[in-house]
Amino acid sequence: MKYFLSVGSNIDAKENLDFAEREIDKILTNLSSSSIHKTKAEGFEGDDFLNSVVSGECDNSFDELNHKLKSIEDMSGRDRNAAKFSARTLDIDIHLDNYEQTENVMGSCLHIGGNEFQLNIDKKQKLYDLILTVCHEMVHVKQYARKELKEDYPRTLWFGKTYTDGRCYPWELEAWKMQKILAHKYIKQQKLGTIKVLKSLDKRS
Repeated sequence: MKYFLSVGSNIDAKENLDFAEREIDKILTNLSSSSIHKTKAEGFEGDDFLNSVVSGECDNSFDELNHKLKSIEDMSGRDRNAAKFSARTLDIDIHLDNYEQTENVMGSCLHIGGNEFQLNIDKKQKLYDLILTVCHEMVHVKQYARKELKEDYPRTLWFGKTYTDGRCYPWELEAWKMQKILAHKYIKQQKLGTIKVLKSLDKRS
């Protein structure tokens, strides 16, 4: 199973991010990491956070991996009794597992921090479906960038309202609504032909 982790720190941030990556490397294989991104502390006065995204593979379940990551946070000196919005030596969150192994999920959007995002797209899709998926995930980019959508595991905040369970998430409903509108605009602007032609070409391939 492939996992994507967000790693953040605003206490001895560079040292703790390096420590986290070394420890995560003991758990995940085929490890890769993003560039480091700086963000302001939110909800309290404090130093800026340094953030990165790490991805890799392991056979652990979500709960097993999460337990190991919490142990890494503890080894860095993470204070579990500190206020929710406070400085942290390490904060490691699991954002998603491999979308390719999740039924009917063709893409995902990961907010790394600030204006930096990572899109994961299943390239095995037909051309028209691929365009739809990219447009769908770009709606999520808009939602994160405008702070309409915010991840605070295990909660998700949508315009400040908490969601922890359910299928008809409003941010997904908006993305499903907008994906066709955006895709059709893109196809028209790029002169890729009509939707009917694209679908017929996909059927032949």
